[in-house]
Amino acid sequence: MLTEKGVEVKSKRFEELSKYTQGPLGRTLSLIDTLVSDTAAVPMWGFDRDGIIRYWNTACQLLYGYTAAEAVGQRFQDVLLSGQDTGQLDRELEKIWGTGQITPLREWTLYTRTGQKRCVYSVMLPVFERGIVDYVFRIDVDITEHKWAEDIIHASEERYRALVETIPYGIEEIDLSGRIIFANKSLHKIYGYTDGELFGKEVFDLMISEEEKDKTRKYFKSITSTQHLPIPYEHKVLTKDGRVIDVQVNWSYKRNKGGGVVGFISIITDVTDHKRAQKEIAGLAKFPSENPFPVLRIAGDGTILYSNRAGLSLLKQWGVRVGKPAPADCRNILADVLNSKCNRVMEVECRGHSISLDFAPVSKNNYVNVYGRDVTELKKAQQQILELNKNLEKRVNQRTVGLIRAHRQLLQDAEERRSLEKEILNISEREKRLIGEEMHDSIGQQLAGIAFMAKVLEQRLGDDSSEETANAAEIAKLVNKVMDQTRSLAKGLHPMDLDASGLQLSLKELAATTRRLFDINCTFKCNRPVTLNDASVAAHLYRITQEAITNAIKHGRTKNIQVQLTSAGNKCMLEIKNDGLDFSEAGANSAGIGLRIIDHRVEMIGGSFDVRRNSEGGTILTCVFPNKKQ
Repeated sequence: MLTEKGVEVKSKRFEELSKYTQGPLGRTLSLIDTLVSDTAAVPMWGFDRDGIIRYWNTACQLLYGYTAAEAVGQRFQDVLLSGQDTGQLDRELEKIWGTGQITPLREWTLYTRTGQKRCVYSVMLPVFERGIVDYVFRIDVDITEHKWAEDIIHASEERYRALVETIPYGIEEIDLSGRIIFANKSLHKIYGYTDGELFGKEVFDLMISEEEKDKTRKYFKSITSTQHLPIPYEHKVLTKDGRVIDVQVNWSYKRNKGGGVVGFISIITDVTDHKRAQKEIAGLAKFPSENPFPVLRIAGDGTILYSNRAGLSLLKQWGVRVGKPAPADCRNILADVLNSKCNRVMEVECRGHSISLDFAPVSKNNYVNVYGRDVTELKKAQQQILELNKNLEKRVNQRTVGLIRAHRQLLQDAEERRSLEKEILNISEREKRLIGEEMHDSIGQQLAGIAFMAKVLEQRLGDDSSEETANAAEIAKLVNKVMDQTRSLAKGLHPMDLDASGLQLSLKELAATTRRLFDINCTFKCNRPVTLNDASVAAHLYRITQEAITNAIKHGRTKNIQVQLTSAGNKCMLEIKNDGLDFSEAGANSAGIGLRIIDHRVEMIGGSFDVRRNSEGGTILTCVFPNKKQ
C-alpha cells in the first residue's frame, strides 16, 4: 500500500499483478510487496517474461522519476533502456528463464524519465511458479556519482603520470631498507636500464665502492631516526653498461597518515657534465673573471681571499667584502670540507635566482675554491613535482575513502539481499505448508468420502461375482491408493513433526515415503539422537535431503539411498549417499538448479556442503553445519 498525503490507496502495481497471476505466486508477491514496497532506500522492481513491469516500489520512483502508476504495465525496455542495445541484458534474462540462477552483481546503464543516464549495480532474483521461472525481481544500487568521481580522479592521475614519465629528471621512491619501489622512465634512461628493471633493486647496489655503500647505509639509518631537514647530496653511480656517472639527489621524506616516515622520494639529476664543467672551471681559475657565475676563494680561517665580478653581487648581499670573514654558515661548511676533503654543496638566493655553491677543498694550501651555478629553473621543476605528488596523494586518499564507502554500501546491500532471500524462502516454506494442509484436509477428506461411497456401493451390489461388484471394489482400491499417495505428498510438503526436535522422525518418514512411491531402497540412520536448537535449520535440512533424494532418483537412476545424521560437539553432519550414476555421468547441468538450491539453503544455516563420487559407485552429498547450544 502507498500513502499519499495521509490517504491510503491500493497499489496499482499489484492490482495489475493480481490480474496477471493467481495462486501461490500471487500470495508470495503480495507478501513481498508488504515487506519492501515502501522501502525508500532500496530501488526494487519486477517484471514478467514479456518484460512487462509488474512491481515498482517508492525508491524506484525517487531514482527513475516514474510513479508506480506510470511504470506498471509498461515494457521496462521502453521505460528504462531508451532504445539502447539490450544484447547483454537479453543474455542474462535467457539464463535466468532457463536455469533459475540468481545473477551476480553487475553494472548497468539505465535512463530516468528526463533522459538522464544513471549507472547502477543490479542483481536479479528469479521467482518460481509451478517449477519454472515466471517472474524476476531486480534490486538496483545507484553508483552514478561514484562513477563520475572515479572518472575525474582517473583523469588527474593520467595527467600526473604523463608529467612524471616525460620530465627529464629521474624520480624514484624507495622504502626504509633502500629498495626501489618506483622509478620513472628518465631514471631508467639515466642509469642505462630498460623500463621496470630498477624495481626491487637496492640503491646501494648502484654505487661504485663498498665504502660508499656502507657510508650511505649509515646515512639512511641516521636520517630515519633523526629526521633532520632533507639536504641534497651527490654521489657516483655505476650504470648498467659500466659507465660511472655523477648524480645529484634532492630528496624528501614519504610519510604515512600518522606522520611516520615510511620511505623517501628523490629527484635524480645527472650532473656528470656539470662536474666535468667544474673541472674545466677549476682549470680556468687563472681566469675567473671570464666565468659568468660566482667564483670565490676562502681561506681556512674563513677570510674571503678572492671574488670574480659575478661573485661581488653575492658578497654585497652577504654584507661582506674581500679580506673580511665569510658568513657563519659558509665558515661551517668550510671547516667540514677541509676536514673531510670532500666537496659540499650549498644553495643561496641572489637577486631572485637560486645559486648552487660547490665548495672544492685545496687542503694542501688550506683554502677552498667556491664555484657557483644558477639552478633556478631546476628548483622550479623540483617544486612542481613535489606539489604534484602532494596533490596525487590527496586525490588517492579521497578515492580510497570513496571506495571504502562504496564497499561498505555493497556489503550492506548484499546483507539486505540475503535477508530478502531468506524471507522469500520462508514465504515458500509457508506456501508449501499451506498447500500440504489443503491436500490433507480437503482433497484427502474428499478422497476418503469417495472410498467410503465406493465401499458402500460394493456392499449394496451384493456378494455375487458380477462385473459391477468387481468394478466397485476396484474403484475403492484405486481411491485408497490415491488417498495414500496424496497423504504422502502432503507430508512431503508439510511434515507434521518438522520442528527442532522432530527432524529425525520427519527424515525417517521421508525415507519410508520414498520407498513406497518410487519402489527403491531408501533408509535413514541416526545412531545417536541429534537435538537442534533452531526450527528453521530443521526445515532447511529436510528440504536439502528431499532435493538430494529427488536428484538421485531423477538424474542418477539410483536403486539404493542412505541418509545419515550425526553430530560431534557443536558441529553436525548430514550425508546422503546413493549408488546411481557418478556425478559427472549424471551431468552437473541437469541437476544444476537443485544443487544451487541446496547451496543456498546451506548458506542460510551457516554451513558448507560437498558433492563427490562414491568409491563404490554413485554420489555422496555431505552437509556440515553448526548447531550452537542455547
